[in-house]
Amino acid sequence: MKVVVTLTLIALALAGFLYWQYTALEQLRGNLVFIKTEPPGASIEEQEKCAAQAENAIASIVSRYHYNVDTTVTSTNHYNDRLNICFATLEALSTRPPRNPVARNIFLLNASEERLIGHFSDVIGASDKPTCQILSAEGVDTKCNSLGEFEILLRQYME
Repeated sequence: MKVVVTLTLIALALAGFLYWQYTALEQLRGNLVFIKTEPPGASIEEQEKCAAQAENAIASIVSRYHYNVDTTVTSTNHYNDRLNICFATLEALSTRPPRNPVARNIFLLNASEERLIGHFSDVIGASDKPTCQILSAEGVDTKCNSLGEFEILLRQYME
């Protein structure tokens, strides 16, 4: 009898935990903001295809990094006519209660292949330097030291 009661309590606890995880994921999905930023030269079909690819690539990153409800996630996508590839950026701002500062992660994705091309990571207000790395269009792995440098490197993909 004790075993049955114990197993029932474990099952109820597990069900509660799974429900909590599910609601947290749904709440996070509600925080996703998709912003279409397409050049005038891209066709409607290319724009729609890029938006769908970007949404899939971003969902993959969000699920891989297990962001919680204290994370605000924004994204943009862009079809690059010159490279004939869809790219997406994802920015996640996470607060880690109660006293920790905000962590910022920015990812550059080849949305067509759901492949990570670069990232920028820092803790806002911390004394540590941010980490930053991006693969150039020529295939050269480049490290950078600031958000400004990362944004300059992003331009080759997002303009």
